[in-house]
Amino acid sequence: MIGADPSALQVMAPRVTVGRSFGEFHERHATPVVMLSATVARQLGIHRTGVAVFVADQAHTVVGIFDDVVRRPEAMAAAIVPYSAAERLNQSGGSQPAKRDVLVETSPGAAQLIGRQAPLALRPEAPAELRAIAPPDPRTLRQEIEGSTTRTTLLISGVALLMGTISIGNAATSGVAQRTGEIGLRRAVGARRRHIFGQLVLETTVLGWLGGGVGALLGVLTISIVSVVNGWTPAVEIRSAVFACTASTIAGLLAGLVPAARAARIPPVQALQR
Repeated sequence: MIGADPSALQVMAPRVTVGRSFGEFHERHATPVVMLSATVARQLGIHRTGVAVFVADQAHTVVGIFDDVVRRPEAMAAAIVPYSAAERLNQSGGSQPAKRDVLVETSPGAAQLIGRQAPLALRPEAPAELRAIAPPDPRTLRQEIEGSTTRTTLLISGVALLMGTISIGNAATSGVAQRTGEIGLRRAVGARRRHIFGQLVLETTVLGWLGGGVGALLGVLTISIVSVVNGWTPAVEIRSAVFACTASTIAGLLAGLVPAARAARIPPVQALQR
């Protein structure tokens, strides 16, 4: 059972699907009305307003049924009555004083400041007796989310770069096996080992550079298209694209070192006999 005045109810912002919310009139006169969450209404077999439910042997008229709230998610498993009616129920029941909360709706980014000032404003003689719970600063939360997303993206990019390097190395090794006759012919007409090594390394390096360039171009185009469709302003980090091209170029260079070294050590006569 939750007792809320109209201001608190406005902050909670229940999404009413049947009936309506109670207002100032019900609060001033402690009118025995109740709003039920969809879960509670379903358990009680209630599907419309105007019926009565009994709380502490007192009949309360159902004025609304809601299926969602913006704040205070515990209300999804509760019944909400006017605060004055809840006070009357608490007094008639003779139980201990109920827990009282003050809900404050702030502008984005002001929750931390209001959380520090609210206890002093509500009880200046003893602010330490009140506990303020403020949601995290959206700017800090955004930075944490962006940092986590960046780390995840870098990890995925690193794995993709490693897989690309291995793929280029395998392709270069397979190419050396298929081009053994060509390598032997070049050695026979005067090409040195460094020429064979340089040619194969240059090929894998260019392949890595092309892969990075195409990937960066597709990334920029994807970001631009998604931004235009959603009405956003695209923010493209040129340094990231240049870094991606550079990293892929280095990956292609490293991937070609071992196959190129093996190809350069193939004797010309043996290569021509294959």
